[in-house]
Amino acid sequence: AAEGGTGERPGSARLHRNPWLGDSASAGTKRNRRNISVQFCCNRRTRTNVTPANLHPSNVMIAEAGTSGALSGSGVAARVSMVNTNSMNLAASAASFRRIINGADYVFADGTGLRWAARHLCARELQDNVNGTDLVPRLLGQNLGHRYYMLGGSASAIACASKEANQLFPGWSLVGHRDGYFDWDDSGKIIEEVNESEADLLLVGMGSPLQERWVDQHRHLVHASVVMAVGGLFSYWSGELERAPSWVQKLGMEWSWILLQQPEKIGRYVAGNPRFILRVGLSILKTNLEQKSASLLSGFHPQPLHRVEESA
Repeated sequence: AAEGGTGERPGSARLHRNPWLGDSASAGTKRNRRNISVQFCCNRRTRTNVTPANLHPSNVMIAEAGTSGALSGSGVAARVSMVNTNSMNLAASAASFRRIINGADYVFADGTGLRWAARHLCARELQDNVNGTDLVPRLLGQNLGHRYYMLGGSASAIACASKEANQLFPGWSLVGHRDGYFDWDDSGKIIEEVNESEADLLLVGMGSPLQERWVDQHRHLVHASVVMAVGGLFSYWSGELERAPSWVQKLGMEWSWILLQQPEKIGRYVAGNPRFILRVGLSILKTNLEQKSASLLSGFHPQPLHRVEESA
């Protein structure tokens, strides 16, 4: 049975319309099991991994349609990931995390930094930012009649978030939730609970890179059709975090709004963003120098040397 509860959170305002949804949703399509994993733009000698070259070039509506289509799939659960500049910094320094991102079935770009890097470094034009805070509500806003399970966050946050989600998305059935503070060895018991709930979609919000590592290691045991790493989504639904105003989002400065609410992440943004920009800049410079060198060499045709006979 779906989790119930119509109790209001203190200070919450209930609206008849769903405040998390945008315009009309796209219809889902039959799932294509073709792997569209990420390949990184990198120089093998310098290991300058910067940004995924084959990120899905979609906007939120296309991502929603693709993910909803994946719900009709069978076999091993499809893995959906959203990556940002912090993800790329982690992937640049950890080959294991790089492999995890490359192994995902669907990878979407979250943030202006990745769009900029993909455009200038990989000649890829990404249509829009796609993050869990936008994608998941659009997906759950469809009256698909599917079932979902929420895993992650603190005990208090996930309890509030589950009540919020249960009321906001009546077209789906919330069949369970659990906080993300558990021993890794207890994962088997949690997966059994998820499987017994017969959830079609498992939302995992433990923060990166922990959530991606957990999904990668355990998704073959999960019976759900789709497992999605959603970052801090549950913190927004619980009211612990407030979404940035639309004008801040349009400026590509949503990270600054998050930093105001979570100053402990100052290292990720204040140090991480310049590190990412520097890595992209150096990669672009290196690529341009290599292209110019190749162009100069292609136009250089040295004359063959002739042996000069000494006169008697």
